[in-house]
Amino acid sequence: MAAHSKSIGGQSTPRTAFGALHLTAGQAPLWGRGPAGTKQRVTLAPPLSLEGEGERVPLMRKFRGYTLVTGDGSYDVVLPEADTVLVRHALGTVEVNAATAE
Repeated sequence: MAAHSKSIGGQSTPRTAFGALHLTAGQAPLWGRGPAGTKQRVTLAPPLSLEGEGERVPLMRKFRGYTLVTGDGSYDVVLPEADTVLVRHALGTVEVNAATAE
């Protein structure tokens, strides 16, 4: 899924950088920079949650800003407004899948 972040991947940037949030059933969520999300891939550690009400983002009418909370820290992310429910659901199942795998 196309997304933007200022801080995921170890570098904090003054503006959001284009990337991709990879949500695949049975696998840990990944963040990658670049159009296909193939650069600077980072595995997102559980527990995971998407916090905030979705702040409006200047010049990006169909995107909203959130805080992605992971086991390794919190990150600012910008996601398509239409995908927010799906992302919240997918991130919520990561802990469930990790707990049942033990």
